[in-house]
Amino acid sequence: MPSGEPRSSIMYDIATQTNGYCSFAMDSEFREVAIDAPLYLYPYLTYSVNPKVLKSGSLILDPMVLPLNTSVHIILAVQDHGPLDSLVKFKLSWDGPNCTPSTPTSLLFAYSNDLDPNIVSTVWKSISSYQISPIFYWLANIRFDLAKPEPIFYHSEIGDVTSSVESHLPNRTLRISSSNIGSDVFKILDTFLSNQKVPVCGSKILILLKRYPEETDISDLVKKLRNQHATVTFLASYDSIGSFRPQNIYDLATKTNGFAAFDNDTNFESIIFDIPTFYNPFLIYATNPDVTGWHTLDLPSMEVPADSNYWFSMTMTGYDKTDNLESINLRWDNNMTHQSATLFWSRGDTNGYASGNHLGQKDQLNQSSYYMTLSYIYEDAKWRTLQIRVYTDK
Repeated sequence: MPSGEPRSSIMYDIATQTNGYCSFAMDSEFREVAIDAPLYLYPYLTYSVNPKVLKSGSLILDPMVLPLNTSVHIILAVQDHGPLDSLVKFKLSWDGPNCTPSTPTSLLFAYSNDLDPNIVSTVWKSISSYQISPIFYWLANIRFDLAKPEPIFYHSEIGDVTSSVESHLPNRTLRISSSNIGSDVFKILDTFLSNQKVPVCGSKILILLKRYPEETDISDLVKKLRNQHATVTFLASYDSIGSFRPQNIYDLATKTNGFAAFDNDTNFESIIFDIPTFYNPFLIYATNPDVTGWHTLDLPSMEVPADSNYWFSMTMTGYDKTDNLESINLRWDNNMTHQSATLFWSRGDTNGYASGNHLGQKDQLNQSSYYMTLSYIYEDAKWRTLQIRVYTDK
């Protein structure tokens, strides 16, 4: 029995809130427990999650992104700070991918028929004029939110995608009759993930969205995206029509390591390189911190696999506008090389990086472990879930 005050919950809470680990055992078992604990043999944290559980059930946890092909040591607490008296059964399982980051895969460029055709055309031209990753052997595009739905068009050459996009730009005469009808974008995603024409494991999807979907149950779509290790980037209009449920889009991206940027239609072209798309498809870091008020958070460390350029993308206010945000600062530090940098925004900032709910920046990083912190000041007490992603092109 422990001496002192019986407040084991305090120790457990400290470990939980700092990506630490807290185990309880009999004194005589300390030696065996220490072998499995995250101590000096396994110093590099690659995954951390603190699910809340009650009675019986099953949870889908956030995906685990491994920066390297290597063995990992997995440890978990099956009970918090109390005894195991109430635990009947517990199981943690994980499925390996059917593809690796280097496996050739597909991309999908999808866009709402409610958008201005010039916006769609210029966004695709900007993307295709840049170096799309050679990992994309198969290409696809589709115009959605139509009175009469169209099929997805599949190609093997960038030029064919350009021709298809230009011949299927948004057309007012093909619009859905009512602005109150929700988008069919989730059906488009499901169709692509279920297709038999091109592989979708590891695929990347970019969606330009004007009309929001009405569906509230996204669980099946989340499962399919995770099973295929596919990620989606939404570039959604603040000036939306249809449903007024931006949270559905945002939650789907959050739960699948995707990204959901909200902005004005006219800014789509200028910000396309500040969000994850087809030129930097390799995700090395993803975390979704819950924030409110003002605070500084220690985030999971970032393991950089190689010296290279990396793109940082972050949402600042969930799916809201920045009206209640005073400032936000994402910082990464390499204690070995003393390298540090920040992704920063404050009210009145005119650096051009933040016209919507998101920030983007490129940085040269060294192969090493980086200490990550997030500082923020919100003027309200609302809880928000942010998306922080780091990508590379190699």
